[in-house]
Amino acid sequence: MDEQISTATKPALEPLTLDLPAALALIEKTFGIERILRDSGQDRVQVYYQQSRIGYDKVHSAEGCMHLAINEDGRFDPDGFLAQSRAISTQIAETGARDVLEVGCGVGFNLRKLAERHPECRFTGFDLLPEHVERARRDAEGLANVTFQQGSFEPLPEGLGAYDVAFGIETLCYARDPDAVAASIAARLRPGGRFVMFDAHRIGDLADHPADMATAAQLYEITTAVTHGFWPSGRWETALRRAGLVVQETVDLSVPILPGARVIHNRALRFFNDWKLRVAAKAMPTYLVRNAVAGLLGPYICFGPGPVMDPARGIIRYERLLAQKPN
Repeated sequence: MDEQISTATKPALEPLTLDLPAALALIEKTFGIERILRDSGQDRVQVYYQQSRIGYDKVHSAEGCMHLAINEDGRFDPDGFLAQSRAISTQIAETGARDVLEVGCGVGFNLRKLAERHPECRFTGFDLLPEHVERARRDAEGLANVTFQQGSFEPLPEGLGAYDVAFGIETLCYARDPDAVAASIAARLRPGGRFVMFDAHRIGDLADHPADMATAAQLYEITTAVTHGFWPSGRWETALRRAGLVVQETVDLSVPILPGARVIHNRALRFFNDWKLRVAAKAMPTYLVRNAVAGLLGPYICFGPGPVMDPARGIIRYERLLAQKPN
């Protein structure tokens, strides 16, 4: 298959209730923008997920989903949380896979769904946080075809095994060296094996965008612990090719994530507009509370400064990449 860049069907984009300058003013008043920006370049991945776990469970998904929903029809439905695992299921069916690896598996949401759907396959989840691995194992009790291991994907250990399909969902944004990580993943794939990733990528450099948009992108990145910034769109394709893989497609899924992003935005807006919630938040962990910043800014970074939204004015693109190891 030739490499292609495609965009999903675009439903009507309803305006937001406020524009980006107003959103940034709320963040400045509540948190202080410069105070957040001081975390730029600092490694906050472990503390972010340790502190944010309760927020993911209580606000985002009680089942342990830690990624964005993909809703093609323009309306939010929690079923969209399963879209990424369905895409992996398609790759399993097309390749006749028997061994599947998830890099950065979190608490195992995707692998539980896949293990139930494909009892003939063996699934391995790999994650940096011991707490994630412990819960993943607990939640997957009774599923004999899934196991979890703890460790860093920089690099994946040589003894991890060989796989027909490998994937990462909103995790490789944390990689410090895409070339090294891509080579590590390629080494774990069998000939003909496929690799799929879903992640956010920057469009151009921050300097290419208006100052408010650049600030919004930095705040979003830092408050989701991507403190070095999202990798530029196209950077992972380059890394995968250098690792010997054939990039088959890049699909822009920014519009289908909008319904879920708007739900998160509206929840965050309620926090900023309710002084009682803000007072209560002073007793909560820093990185848990800062999720409100990322939640508020999500639609702007993908669809411009608003209130009317336009994907052409975004600074971040949500993409699915598919690559294959030659036979």
